[in-house]
Amino acid sequence: MGRRSLVILARGLVLVPALAFALATSGCGSGSDTAAGTASCTVSQMLSGGGTTLSQKICEESTDLSAAQVQQLKQQCMVSGGFGADAGLSQQATFSNGPCSHDGALGGCRVTQGGVTSTGWYYQMGSFTSADIQQLCASAGATFVPP
Repeated sequence: MGRRSLVILARGLVLVPALAFALATSGCGSGSDTAAGTASCTVSQMLSGGGTTLSQKICEESTDLSAAQVQQLKQQCMVSGGFGADAGLSQQATFSNGPCSHDGALGGCRVTQGGVTSTGWYYQMGSFTSADIQQLCASAGATFVPP
């Protein structure tokens, strides 16, 4: 796996614990929140530069969410195409009131914080393998989930 490709995947991996923390701390103390279940945000990214174009697809899936947490995920997913954009990086985000598709998934990295479980699913891209995703999960302290 090339350094540039690893950096792109690692950037996406940061979304998993960050989003889990944001969702776990939202709506605290709000006893009126009823369980809404599972929601997801699929982010498709394309990085262009130096004559090279790389693309990837990541889906953030969270379970055991309250209605307020589902709404927060939806808002985060839609703002700036999901999670912001840098020079040369374009992205598109799609929210779903359900789990991520596992079609073409290489695996996922799962974290649980504050009763919310979030899994970042990574999909086929170039020569990446499930073993590459497993390495990324281990380096981030997340649990690898096979496709």
